[in-house]
Amino acid sequence: MADTLLQLKQRSQEIYDLLSLPHALSVSPETDRALRKSTFMMLCAYFEGDFFEALRAIIHDINEDNRWNALPHELKIATLQYSYLQNLPHSDKKQVNKNLVEKISKNFLDKLVKQGIQLQVEEDFLDAKSGLTPKNVSQFCEDFGVKNFLNSLYSSEYEVVFEGEFASSRLMIKRKFSTLYSDTSRFPYNIRLTDTEGTVTDHSITGQSLFDDFLTNLSQKRNQVMHGSMDDDSVPLEHDIEDNLIKVEAFTLAVIDKIAAQFSDSSK
Repeated sequence: MADTLLQLKQRSQEIYDLLSLPHALSVSPETDRALRKSTFMMLCAYFEGDFFEALRAIIHDINEDNRWNALPHELKIATLQYSYLQNLPHSDKKQVNKNLVEKISKNFLDKLVKQGIQLQVEEDFLDAKSGLTPKNVSQFCEDFGVKNFLNSLYSSEYEVVFEGEFASSRLMIKRKFSTLYSDTSRFPYNIRLTDTEGTVTDHSITGQSLFDDFLTNLSQKRNQVMHGSMDDDSVPLEHDIEDNLIKVEAFTLAVIDKIAAQFSDSSK
């Protein structure tokens, strides 16, 4: 996980470096737009890459420690379902009964438990869904044992990034990065669930986290920039790109924080 966190930090710095280029080089307005467009698209690509790299890093740590029997039930079922579907002919996958697949997976899991058989989590099941929509992100997190992930961020320290104060947001990100880097240096990890909880515990009355709309808006903006004209208003301004970068950093750290807490040493 340490390498993944360092990569996240390095990629963020690359975005900041690109944002500073127009000022450093005194480029033309046309070049400035091109650089902003490229920087924003790179940010979106890095976001998706870092999200899945973080999940793969956790899977790697799980497998290295041979922790199958101690895994959340949801993760076992998710990887078994994916393995089952991968063995079906392509024509059958479209007509598959999801309830039947879940039943087969649960029955298979019961037999594994009774026989004491340890499996490894196949990271390929992460590719079964695409796009970091709120729905997909929530499903991925639930597969790792984290339910109501987006709601759990409501009023948490991570939502400071929506207050518009870059300095306080960067300070929070720097502090969380340092803490996670230390707490995930060994497996099982050393994250306390209380450290990851928001200030509101009854999420049934909180509504959606601000990150919910952020994911949707970022995806829409990405499509606009990708398919829009260089002369239109779809290319984000420097301030907007930095704002998105800070929120992406915070969100990715929140994902690592919440999921890694599921695989922490319960004896602490």
